[in-house]
Amino acid sequence: MKKEKSSASFAGKKVLIVGLGRSGLSVCEILRKYDCQLTATDTRESSELSQEARSLTEQGVKLALGGHDTTLLKDKELVVLSPGVPRSIELIREALRSEIPVLSEIEIAYELARAPVVAVTGTNGKSTAVTLLGKIFADAGFEAAVAGNIGLPLSAVVEDVPSEGVIVVEVSSFQLESIETFHPKVAVLLNITRDHLDRYDGMESYTQAKARIFSNLTPSDFAILNTDDPLVAALAAPLAASQLTFSFSERKVENGAFVRGGAFWLKMSGREFEVAKEAEVTLKGPHNSSNILACMCASAAMGITAKQMEHPIKKFKGLEHRLEEIAEIDGVSFVNDSKATNVDALKYALLSFSNPVVLLAGGRDKGGDFSSLRQLVNERVRELVLIGEAAEKMRVAWAGTPAHSADSMEEAVEMAFKIARPHDTVLLAPGCASFDMFKDFEDRGNAFKSAVLSLVHGSTADTRPSAGD
Repeated sequence: MKKEKSSASFAGKKVLIVGLGRSGLSVCEILRKYDCQLTATDTRESSELSQEARSLTEQGVKLALGGHDTTLLKDKELVVLSPGVPRSIELIREALRSEIPVLSEIEIAYELARAPVVAVTGTNGKSTAVTLLGKIFADAGFEAAVAGNIGLPLSAVVEDVPSEGVIVVEVSSFQLESIETFHPKVAVLLNITRDHLDRYDGMESYTQAKARIFSNLTPSDFAILNTDDPLVAALAAPLAASQLTFSFSERKVENGAFVRGGAFWLKMSGREFEVAKEAEVTLKGPHNSSNILACMCASAAMGITAKQMEHPIKKFKGLEHRLEEIAEIDGVSFVNDSKATNVDALKYALLSFSNPVVLLAGGRDKGGDFSSLRQLVNERVRELVLIGEAAEKMRVAWAGTPAHSADSMEEAVEMAFKIARPHDTVLLAPGCASFDMFKDFEDRGNAFKSAVLSLVHGSTADTRPSAGD
């Protein structure tokens, strides 16, 4: 049974929605159901919006386009902020000065949830973890929905999941900035590494934003923490919730998940259970092993047994644009890790391969310390093919590794194929955002795959030198 309109705290209010991306459009639909009077603002003009956004006027939503004018706050009782819009803009500053609540879409949607929420945040691995959790819960017989920052807004599914189901939500630091009562039953923090420093003034403020996932937990809830990550581990002491931890080291885990003897183990109340051997698991790479451990903890917190976890963990193949194997041509493997949008994700991508790598990297810098990877790049990378705005910064940071520049993904792939030798891997792991050349990381990954498939089909394969050249 859905919540009565009158019982929602936002029912009937005058609401300003800031940003008309996926979450903004979805929360519009929810708020309309609850008789809210809606105005939506976006910096884009009408011609730049989706048809769905333009049609909001036909549903009684007032549109204010081309900027965020502070006069839009007149008579407003609530502001709903899209995650891509920073709280530092003048409109939001003025709303806060005027004591108008500024909330995220996940905060609005959470109020309508009947099912328990399992929320996952972290710099890297969120989408992989929530997708695997969804499969584990579904395999165990739960009606499970996976939503949030992964692409499907929480508000689009929250009313459809019954109380006996479970909602798995990927949450970003941007979304967590604007919560008040968001209260997951299980809150998972995978890792915290340098990212989004183009938005935050330093690691402390970024860490604080991530830590907000725990802000409303009680002793009957569970906090899942990575004790291999010093920034995450440091958050454990003040938490009110029960804690499960995960680590590659058994000694760091009192209750939780760890790796021992080439297998994933679960430890609960002094009892240990082997869940799967590493060799049996399809998902590869040390970062994915850490994701698996986190999912074991979150599943156990929801009452899933080690035996119930086994099959979905062994069979899960991962997500598109995350170490996605595309093709092998003349003994050269092509791997798409376009979702490696920061330095740490790039590091874990390189650590996933023992054979030489021809690395395609670059894009829009988010304040990453590329020089921290110099030794790893020099050890693992045969040659670099660099694209985008950060190309020169990467070339300087990784001095000692031969580097080439390309103006397009097609040129980069062709160049990498000419450089690569049999048994090499051509790896797209940009270490940067995509917005200088592409719509998003998916667009970038698809461009890589398209360029690789053109090689498969022979359109440029005849340009590759022979192995003896």
